[in-house]
Amino acid sequence: MKLKSITYGAVSLVIIIISFNLFRGSINIFNSIVVPLTLYIYFKMFNLLESISIVITLLIIIMLFFIQQLVFIVLYIIISLILVLYSKINLNKYIKIIILSLGLALGFYLSIYLTDLFLGTNILNVLLTIVNYNNFRLLILFCIEGLFVGIVLNFTIKILNKKLYFLN
Repeated sequence: MKLKSITYGAVSLVIIIISFNLFRGSINIFNSIVVPLTLYIYFKMFNLLESISIVITLLIIIMLFFIQQLVFIVLYIIISLILVLYSKINLNKYIKIIILSLGLALGFYLSIYLTDLFLGTNILNVLLTIVNYNNFRLLILFCIEGLFVGIVLNFTIKILNKKLYFLN
């Protein structure tokens, strides 16, 4: 690995760790923006082997210090890879937002469900209590969250692609 990739990798890991430390609980939605964007930048700038090494290092750090976020970090890695794919294909921006938002909503639900299942947390039950045990309201909540994150990610990668073009 080159010094540039090690440096960017270390900075990326620090940004992600700080994000996980700062954004907990109800403001955890910011992790779903910060972490995929950080990984997206790294994936766009470096080759496959360097990207795999940063992902493995990140997974080890998450397993050691943020075990509750393990399922979410896998979702964020998948989102980052989807963003890289989206930057390569030419689709209407509204179609990209819709597909990304629905995928995010489903990903958030599955992540919470799997975290509850494997770690014994009660996140889904708490969310159901907030929406008065109405599954339709819970679906709307996940869709709104997915739409918000999808719009932010879509417009941010558009700006980042212009900036990254000049960095390479």
